[in-house]
Amino acid sequence: MEMGDDNGCRIPMPLPMLEEATISFDRLFGTQDFLDAFQNISTVNKLCFISFNINMLEGITCKFENLREARLTIDFGQRSNVLSLASLLKFAPHIEHLCISIAYSEWDEDEIDEDPLNSEDEIDEDPLNSEDEVDEDSLSSEDEIYEDFLNSEISSYLFASLKYVSLTEVKVKDNSNQMCFMRHLLSKARSLQTFDVTFVCDDESNEWYGNAWGELMECQKASLQVVLTSKLIIDG
Repeated sequence: MEMGDDNGCRIPMPLPMLEEATISFDRLFGTQDFLDAFQNISTVNKLCFISFNINMLEGITCKFENLREARLTIDFGQRSNVLSLASLLKFAPHIEHLCISIAYSEWDEDEIDEDPLNSEDEIDEDPLNSEDEVDEDSLSSEDEIYEDFLNSEISSYLFASLKYVSLTEVKVKDNSNQMCFMRHLLSKARSLQTFDVTFVCDDESNEWYGNAWGELMECQKASLQVVLTSKLIIDG
């Protein structure tokens, strides 16, 4: 389901046999028809979702009881993207696999994995082109993420079913939002078994990688059995 204009995103009837859904849409969606469409695909067990500059999942009231795996593209430089993740966790109480590919404001449509749900490789999709220019070296204060913000928006119970979490494209050296989110998740997810992070660095940022990974290894963890793994990709 990939659409560039808001025509209501109408799915006229339930799709009870649907098992997988990939959703990509423009930031202007938000009609009631769009929200109602989720009721008709609520039987899926795999969902791939690309988030944009607003919390498009806010207002969804149906539960995705069968959803076990979600693959998301999220810009942690936008609080609204983090709120979309919180909304997803609220309507998917039994989710076990959470795979997050991190976006950085400028999206290249040609490089998006057309079928990320069926790919055995790590998620490589880059975000869709955005008209907004955002400085990667700074975040506006309204988009900074703090522990208090995460505690108020993502309670421990929302992480209760998570077992396998991965994040890819972790590369902005001075973007503390990603690190804050990862520390928060590790401190709340009591059933977590694996936590895998793929860092992308240039040659000059290897020290940052070591510091970031060391911080995650040493932070508080709610799960006694969680195994943390990391991969470093040198970019350029």
